Amino acid sequence: DLNTANKKVQNYVLDYLKECIDAGADGFRFDAVKHIEVPEDSGFGSDFWPTVIDGAKDYAKSSRKIDLYCYGELLDAVGGGMGPEVYTKYMSVTDNGWSANLLDNVVCNGNASSYSAGFGKGKADQMVVWAESHDTYADGSSKDVSETDINKAWALIAARTDAMGLYLARPANFSQLLGAASNTGWAYPEVAAVNKFHNAFAGQSEYVANENGIVSIERGDAGVVLVNCKGTSGEVSVTANKIKDGTYTDQITGGSFTVSGGKITGAIGDTGIAVVYEADACAHSEHDADGFCTACFAQLGHSYDENNTCACGSRKVAERTIYFANTGKWTTVNFYSWYDAVAIFTDTWPGNT
Repeated sequence: DLNTANKKVQNYVLDYLKECIDAGADGFRFDAVKHIEVPEDSGFGSDFWPTVIDGAKDYAKSSRKIDLYCYGELLDAVGGGMGPEVYTKYMSVTDNGWSANLLDNVVCNGNASSYSAGFGKGKADQMVVWAESHDTYADGSSKDVSETDINKAWALIAARTDAMGLYLARPANFSQLLGAASNTGWAYPEVAAVNKFHNAFAGQSEYVANENGIVSIERGDAGVVLVNCKGTSGEVSVTANKIKDGTYTDQITGGSFTVSGGKITGAIGDTGIAVVYEADACAHSEHDADGFCTACFAQLGHSYDENNTCACGSRKVAERTIYFANTGKWTTVNFYSWYDAVAIFTDTWPGNT
């Protein structure tokens, strides 16, 4: 075992993280963090974490001008009579208890009322949560859960603000190479739709509620994700708490939802998920000179006149230059791009040379 209280060991670890940062790493996951002491540990505390993580964050800021993201695998309780705050002062941590309840009770058992808007180990922006992890898949506790239910759980994660969500790309077996996913539930349309919703409403407030087996997560006043925890398709009518009156589109099925008289009404499709908002209307107010939203980075919700100018002051640009580092020393480069909203393509796959 490493003597993590020893300054020489701490500096070895910090130097390694600096090398990774220089190579392009933007963050780190620390396995089993509660097995490395904190300053508060009675009789054997050390400054390992403040030395290593604070040092790495300072280095990333000064060398690459980035905010380094760090999180630790903190399963269950810390021990020693301490709470998770002894770790969250340095990094985000995993909230496996909240994650297990989400999948087991909320989705698999249809108990929507057990869906917790708050997290068990701290503030939302300190939490890392999942529908399933490599551990729950490997030990069998989530392996036999359908991709439909995994994706419903994911919708209840990705629709939220602040907390970091992880989606496990399921392997066929654990002898595969890292990243060799065999099951492609992560690529299903409902996952893509809720991920786009997450980006479109970045920085917007949330309102979480449950009613008649339906969990609703409203963001700002212009969008909501609905998850049917008791089944899949069906007509729903739930309370509208923040979303303003109007007609909205389910980005999964293309169907309409109406908000009127304090109710959200419409039909959830066979995924059990509805992602309800207008994707061509950006939910944020600030855009750069080229018309790109500074929150979600989408060029959405603008109407341009003959001078390529929008009423908001942004201007549409006709061309963009894309740069990349040819680290693979390719002799031939195929470039292929598209913009979903208007289906503009540079060429058919594999693109232009």
